[in-house]
Amino acid sequence: MKRRAVADYLKRARIAAGHDTQASFARAAGLSQQQISNYEKGHRIPLENVPKLARAIGVPAEELTALLLEAAEDEAAAMRRDVARAEDLLKELKSMRDEAAIGMRRLRDGFNRIDELEKRWVSYVEVMSELVVQNQKASAELAHQVDRLTGSPDRQTRD
Repeated sequence: MKRRAVADYLKRARIAAGHDTQASFARAAGLSQQQISNYEKGHRIPLENVPKLARAIGVPAEELTALLLEAAEDEAAAMRRDVARAEDLLKELKSMRDEAAIGMRRLRDGFNRIDELEKRWVSYVEVMSELVVQNQKASAELAHQVDRLTGSPDRQTRD
């Protein structure tokens, strides 16, 4: 039984006991009309007010207490289910966090590898550029020596 069911029971019992208004019921129970309104809305009923309410509606206090305990047990069971669901969600979130951390490490490792390859590529390009320059110089030197040895006037005028 939920608190709402206790609230409905209390309202039906109040009317059955001849208290058409919350104010009349409140006076008979020695409580405020605001307290009765809250109880009929499903707010928690303090145990010290149970005997007053029971007397005002003409039922044994044990009966009302039993209803309140049943409602409390239902709420506790619902809370346990909610806690179990929350724990399951927390486990799932932790798993997702761990998977994300693994993904981030892999991504970071990938970026580090890209940086490493980029540095190697830059070094390769620098070496290749230097080899091209050296090759051009060597080709020019070789052409110059061939021209000197063959006495080719065309090439001598070009240099």
